[in-house]
Amino acid sequence: MLKTFVFVLLPLAMSCSERTFSQELPIIRGTINVVLANGSGIVALTDSRQSVRTRSGIQPLPQPGQKLFQLDEVTVCTIAGFGGANLPTFPEFTSNSAGILQDFRRELSRHPRQSFRAKLLALSFIFQSRLETIANVRDIASDLADYKFELLLAGYDSDGATKVGWVVLTLRTEDSPTGGLLFSTNEEDIRELTVGRELVCLLGGQTMIASQIMAAPHRFAQDPAVHDFATAYAANHGSSLTVEQMKRLAIALARHTAMSNPTVGGDDQIATLENHRVASFQQAQFPEQPAGKHFPLVVGSSFSRVGQVFGGSSFLIIKSSFENSGQTLDGNFFFGNYFVNSQITYDGGFASFESTNQVRDCTLVLGPRANQSPAILRHLMDDFGWKEVVRTQPQP
Repeated sequence: MLKTFVFVLLPLAMSCSERTFSQELPIIRGTINVVLANGSGIVALTDSRQSVRTRSGIQPLPQPGQKLFQLDEVTVCTIAGFGGANLPTFPEFTSNSAGILQDFRRELSRHPRQSFRAKLLALSFIFQSRLETIANVRDIASDLADYKFELLLAGYDSDGATKVGWVVLTLRTEDSPTGGLLFSTNEEDIRELTVGRELVCLLGGQTMIASQIMAAPHRFAQDPAVHDFATAYAANHGSSLTVEQMKRLAIALARHTAMSNPTVGGDDQIATLENHRVASFQQAQFPEQPAGKHFPLVVGSSFSRVGQVFGGSSFLIIKSSFENSGQTLDGNFFFGNYFVNSQITYDGGFASFESTNQVRDCTLVLGPRANQSPAILRHLMDDFGWKEVVRTQPQP
C-alpha cells in the first residue's frame, strides 16, 4: 500500500477590531507541499503563491513567498499554513516563518550536524513558541477562528538513513478563565519515518487534487508523469521511480492542483536529494527575512500578594490577573490583563501597556524619569482610571 500522508490545513481566519487594530495586516498563508521519497532519493516541492483571508474569501497575493528551505547540506523542509503575520503598531511581535527558518539554518551552521529527530523537535518547539506569542497578541482584538501550521522535513539522518517527518501545530483555547491560546500537539502531530525502497508521499496544504491523483493515478493517466508513477507503482510500489521521475510527478501534482485552486500557483520551488546530500535546489532569490524578536510569554496566570512580579527583562504578559501586587511597566508588554488593588510603576523607559488592560483601585507610581516618554505617560494618565497617581522624587 502506498504510504500517503495527507494534511488538510483549515482556513486561517481573522477579522481585526476596528477600535484597536484596524491597521493590522492579515495572516499570510501557504498552499501546496509535496515530498516524494524512495530508495533513489528525495524530491521536495512547493508552489510560490501566498494568500490571505478577506471579507470576500481567500485571495492570492501578488508577491511570491519562500516556502522551501535548505537547512543544511542534508536536510530541506517545506511549510504550509501560517506564513507570516505582523502588527504594524507592535513590530516587536512580527512573526515570519521564512525568517524563523533562515535564522534556524544559521544556528545549525554553528554546531556539529544534528540528528534528524533533533531538528524536527527543535523546529516544533521554535514554531510553537513563536506562533503562540503572536496568536495571543492578535487575539486580544481579533475574532481569531483558527491557526494551523505544518512543516514537512526531509533528508538524511546522522547514520545515513533517508528520513521524512512532519510537524502539525493546531491552535486551541486554554480551558481557563482567561482563555489563553495554546498550540497543542499529540503523538501523530510530530513524527518521523524511515524511507525504504518503496515510494513514500507526504502532502500538505491544498491536498485534495494531489491526494486523488496519488490514490487513483489511472484517472489522470493522460499526464505522462502520472502515467510513469502508475506503471511503477503497479510493478514495484514505486521503488523503480528515478529522482527525475519523482520530480516530474511532484510538478504534475502542483500543476493539477493549481488548475482548480486559484491560491496555488506561481513558480515551483524544488529540491532534490541524492547520495546523502542536497543535489539541487531551485527557487527564485528571496530576501532575508527577520525572524522577529522572541519574548518570555506569560498567558493566563494569576498573581496575588506578590511584590514586583516582572522586572529586569522584556516579558510579554497576556490575559493574566494581578491582585494586591506590584508591577513595573518599563521594558515589558501587557495585553488584556486585569489589575486590582495593585501598584503599577513607570519610570520613563519603553513600555507597552495597551488599552485592553483593566485597572481597578490601582495606584500609578511615576518615577523621576517618567517625563522622558511623554506619549506613554500621556496614555497612562488619560486612558486609565487610577485610584491615585504618585510622583516620586529623584534621590539627592
